[in-house]
Amino acid sequence: MCDCPMAGVFASHESHRSWIIFKECKTSNGSQNTVNAGTISTSGSTSHTSPDLNNISVLLESLDSPLRPATPDFNDPRSVEKYEEHKKLAQEYWTVQTELVLLTRKRNELLQAEAEEEQNQRKLKHMQEEKESLRLIRDLLRQQQENGDVPDT
Repeated sequence: MCDCPMAGVFASHESHRSWIIFKECKTSNGSQNTVNAGTISTSGSTSHTSPDLNNISVLLESLDSPLRPATPDFNDPRSVEKYEEHKKLAQEYWTVQTELVLLTRKRNELLQAEAEEEQNQRKLKHMQEEKESLRLIRDLLRQQQENGDVPDT
């Protein structure tokens, strides 16, 4: 198990909300990704057993304990205000984590495409060099044939 950050992506529709949790972990064997997804109807029942990340309490519970806001003292308006501010910061944190995961995946896709393009360019260059070598050999053989250096077959 690793302590890698998770990120969620949310989508809404008239009759349901969808969510995805990404958890990307770097291990000694490479990257290991976990993706959980679910759909929540407007009545609140989920199609999967994973939590509803649109619910702020679930989002806060999923944070590492040092990042979770302390329960406010509801008799102190400043405490409640700080708690609400912390909840907003937690939502922003999840948004940034989501963007980070999605951008990292896009970056990896682009790097893979770039590597494939570089490989194709090397292959093309090699084939062009081989083509030029074959042209030179052909021209040399024609010249030898015209000079009578090579017997006709």
